Amino acid sequence: MEDYNAIRSWEDRPIGNTVQELEIMDFNNFIDDIALVEMRTSGRSFTWTNGHTYSKIDRALVNAEWMLQMPHLEVRLMDPVCSDHSSLSITFEDNEDKDPKLLKFLNQLTEHKDFLTIVSGAKEVSNGLNIMKDVCKRLKQVNQAMKDLNSA
Repeated sequence: MEDYNAIRSWEDRPIGNTVQELEIMDFNNFIDDIALVEMRTSGRSFTWTNGHTYSKIDRALVNAEWMLQMPHLEVRLMDPVCSDHSSLSITFEDNEDKDPKLLKFLNQLTEHKDFLTIVSGAKEVSNGLNIMKDVCKRLKQVNQAMKDLNSA
């Protein structure tokens, strides 16, 4: 991972000076010559700005062996904190085998006498600040209540 201070294509600097072919040719030839590839990224689109120009000049380059050994890894482009550059972050935990648990809903629970009361109670959980966070909290509360109801 490095600040290469170079772009690879016009997509790396859509806001700012027009990208010239000569400007990207040397860096792309360098990457090809040493047989590296750019890691997949998530998060922000750009890693540097001066307020007028937005560019992706920081990146993580790896070889083919790395990609074959750790295909699940990606670079997270973080929000800049105390610099005009974004931090790059790679988490080395393999989450590939950790699929999210699905909500299992057992239809027979709807026949339980307390079902509507439990679901209605989950509706009331809200801080009013973040709608998606509220929805997530409500679903978790309903899920836990259904587990409790099923084991009762």
